[in-house]
Amino acid sequence: MNMTDIKIPFAISFLSGFLFLISGAAYSISGVSTGYVLVLIGIIVVVSAVRMKNGIAKDVKDASLAVIFFGILNIISFVFILSGTSVISIPFLSGFLGSILGIIGGYLAFVYSKERS
Repeated sequence: MNMTDIKIPFAISFLSGFLFLISGAAYSISGVSTGYVLVLIGIIVVVSAVRMKNGIAKDVKDASLAVIFFGILNIISFVFILSGTSVISIPFLSGFLGSILGIIGGYLAFVYSKERS
């Protein structure tokens, strides 16, 4: 990967955080208390994506591991906890898609940081 390739993991991770924010806001409006946690996780993922954009190898590695961790954590919560709610709904689908994109974006950024260091 070259220097411009960090834009792809950054965009994927930023989109993941944005989807967490949408999902969290929708769950919060509907009265599910997990929505507030999703909003906080969305903020953390967006901040981590911005740290990836800086391009410092240590920041990229740390931020990518944070995005991967929250992506896996949310996959587990969406599959085992929130799947009891309506699966075909905007909050569930945006959170689940955000989790998958978080894992992919975090992994690509981690590979980028390994090649750069």
